Amino acid sequence: MIDLGDVPPEDQYVPSISMKQAVSLAAQHEVFLYSNRTSRGLDLDHTRPYRPRTRGQTRVGNLAPISRRVHRAKTA
Repeated sequence: MIDLGDVPPEDQYVPSISMKQAVSLAAQHEVFLYSNRTSRGLDLDHTRPYRPRTRGQTRVGNLAPISRRVHRAKTA
């Protein structure tokens, strides 16, 4: 069992496996409008833009699952 409140923020851009699992539990579907895709296997995107050298940005509350196509469109 994972307690989402116990998952510490991370300093790196790419989330760890445990962070990915926690986000998948917190957001069980893609956050894109009208999507019904389950979050397993989707990209995790920082909801607030990631800034290098700022600690703790990779956290459950700042990550959301989105499909690769949506992720590429957003970051293009």
